[in-house]
Amino acid sequence: GKMDFFDKYICYIQNSNVSFFDISDPKNPKVNNSYPIDLDIPNIVDSEIKNNIGYVVGYNRTKIDDYVFSFNTTLKILNLTDSANTVIGEYHNEKLVQNIMIKDNYSVILDYDHYGEYYDYGDHLNGFEIIDITNLTNPVRLCEWQSKCQPAYSEIINNYLFLTTYDRGLLIFDITNPANPILVNEYKKYLNFRGMFYNGEWLYVTFEKGLFILDISDPLNIRKIGKKRIYFEGNGGFGKVVVENNIAYSLRASEFSGREIFVFDVTNPSYPKKLYPLGIKLGDEVTFTLVFISLYIVLPLTIITLIIVVPIVVIRRKKKKRRQIIDAKIKETTQKSTLQEEPIDKSISDK
Repeated sequence: GKMDFFDKYICYIQNSNVSFFDISDPKNPKVNNSYPIDLDIPNIVDSEIKNNIGYVVGYNRTKIDDYVFSFNTTLKILNLTDSANTVIGEYHNEKLVQNIMIKDNYSVILDYDHYGEYYDYGDHLNGFEIIDITNLTNPVRLCEWQSKCQPAYSEIINNYLFLTTYDRGLLIFDITNPANPILVNEYKKYLNFRGMFYNGEWLYVTFEKGLFILDISDPLNIRKIGKKRIYFEGNGGFGKVVVENNIAYSLRASEFSGREIFVFDVTNPSYPKKLYPLGIKLGDEVTFTLVFISLYIVLPLTIITLIIVVPIVVIRRKKKKRRQIIDAKIKETTQKSTLQEEPIDKSISDK
């Protein structure tokens, strides 16, 4: 399932039910209401809630061959104030959905067939669709844009659609005519962009290792205002980012540290600072690796050193000491012999 804010509640949408959690006391959340639904979406991917309306997307995967699958994406529009007739609209396509974004009367659905890229089949064309949701009971597709890219998140700002990608940086589309989006700029200061948040002044974009702050006042000429890079071990990357009161919050997933919330002070956008966490956590895999290295590499080398190297050093030192003793005795004996030798009789030497 997926969660999103609903007034003072958190709405938790699952395939079989909708639940509302009262978080007026954040330390003691309580279930305020819950009712059953049947979304018939095997894999729920993302959701958004706007004006008491929930938008839920997911997909169904069908196996065609050993490593080939077909997908069917479903968007369901929910009236969260009506427990009897919750589902009021639907939209389907044959894509693998990545996430959804709602802006005014438009919905942007991203698709990214990462299965196809992993198993190396197909043309790997991915992109987005813009859906007109003016009539909630009858959503209509306005356009579809496809290209070789790996979409991550989208955001509509004024008449432009901003698309972060894992491989092509930040793509900017002019959607003055939403039925015909035009790619007008590719910001490739960094290729692997993830989540983004616009606060009306700056665009905050996460990347694999941290946070970018961009000036997008001119979408055709984007400027970098600030950047904060975090150094980590292993794979992983930052995801969604939210900014409030000059504080940026971002979730990072890592194969070593699991999932962590990072907090940045962006009061000075030119020099964002990391506030939390203060250090790098070592997860179970890192600990296991260190133990493995200690037991199977460091310890054997230590034992070999004690068994072979140390005795050789001791023997050499003993030989050296014994040689010094022998040399001292020889020297002492020679000196005594010289002192005790009798002088030769001069008369005999003359003869």
